[in-house]
Amino acid sequence: MFSGWLGRGKVVNALQLSRPPAASKITDRVQATVLYTEGTVNFYHGFDQPGILDRQEMRLLFERGEITLYEWVPVKMELHGLFQDGQLEFLNDMIGESSIVYHDRAIGNKKVKGRSNEINFDKEITFECGNTAEKQNRYSQLLISMLTDQWSWIKDHNHKRTVDGFNAVESLRIAEQATEIAQRF
Repeated sequence: MFSGWLGRGKVVNALQLSRPPAASKITDRVQATVLYTEGTVNFYHGFDQPGILDRQEMRLLFERGEITLYEWVPVKMELHGLFQDGQLEFLNDMIGESSIVYHDRAIGNKKVKGRSNEINFDKEITFECGNTAEKQNRYSQLLISMLTDQWSWIKDHNHKRTVDGFNAVESLRIAEQATEIAQRF
């Protein structure tokens, strides 16, 4: 997914940790930093919590805010940032049903610096949409969509697949790089 968004990636740092005692051979925490053509992603996964606490979060940071996606296949999103009024209308139309939290930390000051650039905004807002309770329905929809996409390509090779062999090979390449770097430590 990140290669599709950000271009080809290269692992620049990785580690893996085993649970105590040191004699244990169970790796339960892994981390990797990947430098992509258009950005950097820090991956972390811990396998040391019970299943009821297992969760996935993806946070994308931008100059004017951040997007946090929840679960392996995102079913919930929080979009927090600095917006101008016209952007709010666009987001409301694009996102659809959502809850909106208005933050008042910047009352009176509608100009800030970000990466040495001046940012003008009208409001600091957090949009929340989706529901983790819908996870199984979303997973089912995704599986059906993926199978339909692949079947369409099998029947007609001119069909452009959303997920193709490049995605799988690129994910595996990144995972192998991370494992190799982590095992050096």
